[in-house]
Amino acid sequence: MKQAILIFFLFIFTPNLCMGGDETQEILTKLDLTIRKKSRYHAEKRQSIDSLQQIKQVVCGKALMNVYHELYNAYAHFQSDSALLYTKLLYAQAVKCKDRKMQEVALIKQSLTMGIMGTYHHSNAQLDSLKKRISTPEGLLQYMHVRRTIYGWLAEYTKALSDVQESYNSLTEHYRDSILTLETDPVSHAVCMADKEISQGNIKAAESLLMGIKGQAKGEQLAYTLYNMGTVKRHLGQTDSLVQYMARTAIHDIRRGVTEYIALQELAVEDAAFCNARLRSIAIAEIYPIIDHAHQ
Repeated sequence: MKQAILIFFLFIFTPNLCMGGDETQEILTKLDLTIRKKSRYHAEKRQSIDSLQQIKQVVCGKALMNVYHELYNAYAHFQSDSALLYTKLLYAQAVKCKDRKMQEVALIKQSLTMGIMGTYHHSNAQLDSLKKRISTPEGLLQYMHVRRTIYGWLAEYTKALSDVQESYNSLTEHYRDSILTLETDPVSHAVCMADKEISQGNIKAAESLLMGIKGQAKGEQLAYTLYNMGTVKRHLGQTDSLVQYMARTAIHDIRRGVTEYIALQELAVEDAAFCNARLRSIAIAEIYPIIDHAHQ
């Protein structure tokens, strides 16, 4: 709530630094229209989930296990409590099916979901217990991704404690480097490498990597690519381009039914003057899921 109030004042009182060019205004208008249609995108998401719920009632064994996995994926960035429930159901079904690989997947996804919900201690404790049990390269890669994500979040939340943040940054770098040794997908590898280049201040190198995959990235990969491009533009001081990339990220997320509108928050804090009064008031309401996303 305090964060929402702070952003509200940023929207209202930030001076009119730059109105942006035609392309910026066009993408912000598109974002405005997308926000207006948010309920439609959420309805489509729920319709997809309802279809999976119906299939769940008529299958068993490994088929049921796979449906639980699909339901987790559907809920993951949409409704955290339900996502956590399906990681538990997925694990139980994987045990029944004696599928060790899926057991690992379920526990790693459960750790990630606990992190999304803000329970970092529980997430890390579970990951600690999993470390020596992972038996597949795919499981190890997922494990490294979740570790890097959790420590990255912790580093963000400890900015006021420089020694603590430095420790978390070091762990983030360690797990990111581990991902780079394991990742075989060229787009995911480039996204991760760009993240490393940004953290080391090699902004132009990161920009080159991201521009090279922009046409290939899909789904969640595209969200990361667009968001990181926005970060690159911030470092380069290109405010118009920053706003455009953050707006594109937000549009992509809303259309996918994602309820953690991080790009909208970035857009608000970076330069509220780009948004018209109507968009500002809507974006304020849309930021609430960021603050309370664990209770969706």
